[in-house]
Amino acid sequence: MTSKPPRPPSGSYIRISPSGELTAPSGWKTWRAPAAEVTVQTVDNTGRRVTATRAVLMGPLALAAKKQSGKVSVILTRASDGDTLVHEVKAKLAPDVLTWAVAFNAWREAVED
Repeated sequence: MTSKPPRPPSGSYIRISPSGELTAPSGWKTWRAPAAEVTVQTVDNTGRRVTATRAVLMGPLALAAKKQSGKVSVILTRASDGDTLVHEVKAKLAPDVLTWAVAFNAWREAVED
């Protein structure tokens, strides 16, 4: 019995078929392939900033409640030839996309065994 692949987070524009084939926009085209691996790349403090409104409303606590902005990269790797697609998602989706990537990689490994 094969389990269903984990669904990508809403808003990431990454889609998955029941067989595990991933699709994602790539310019004017759509990248489509059975994926071997998904990696999420971030850089320390990427997409974190404090707005003036937050500073005024929250005072010193604004430093702990930084607004997330910018993008993080999701690298999708094709199983057959190792071709990759770097797909960017909003920074606020980073925790959900990272959780999905770990679950997807574990699912793919279990299916291959």
